[in-house]
Amino acid sequence: MILVLPLIYKNRFVQERIKLIFSDVRSYQQGIKTTSIGLRFEMWKASIYIIKNSPFFGAGTGDYKVEVKKLIKKERCILV
Repeated sequence: MILVLPLIYKNRFVQERIKLIFSDVRSYQQGIKTTSIGLRFEMWKASIYIIKNSPFFGAGTGDYKVEVKKLIKKERCILV
């Protein structure tokens, strides 16, 4: 596996994706959350809030959108 990583990294597509990931993370840290990685972080953050609010019974798949809309209204996440 370790021997394969340098070969993968030499691929231009992989290099560009890695650069984009770091760029997205920097943007997220600066408050720009509408990047690919930023939106993933927001989904993870929303999931954590939903789990905290319903730790025992949770929220079903049908309730996810409802719960996210509540978080958006409370300005806890920016998912649209």
